[in-house]
Amino acid sequence: MGNEPPVGYAVLDLRISETEKDVKELAKDFKEHIRKNDDEHKEMRQNIAESSLSVREIKLMQAHSVSIIEKMEKSYEKNSKEIKEELKSLHVRSDKETGWRAIIIDILKVMALIIGFIATGKFIL
Repeated sequence: MGNEPPVGYAVLDLRISETEKDVKELAKDFKEHIRKNDDEHKEMRQNIAESSLSVREIKLMQAHSVSIIEKMEKSYEKNSKEIKEELKSLHVRSDKETGWRAIIIDILKVMALIIGFIATGKFIL
């Protein structure tokens, strides 16, 4: 019995060994948690980078769309002016044609009137 430690020390040794196992398990769990956390952070950083790229692409597409819309507006204004000018020129031409048509119609009316006078005998040549 002289070499054996007292019973109180055996209980303490048992508790220390159990505590050491618990600490090792906690350290292992903690390292696993850190690894998972690092993986999640890497994934989040990658998602953020992809989102940033998507935002840049959207901004570029938006800028391109704005420039296309501006070109379309300028083209619309130009075409609108051309159409207005063409309508004015058509209106002027139609007024002239109506003027010539009116003269021809008046000449035909005078000729019909003269033929009518000759036919009734009220106009002698």
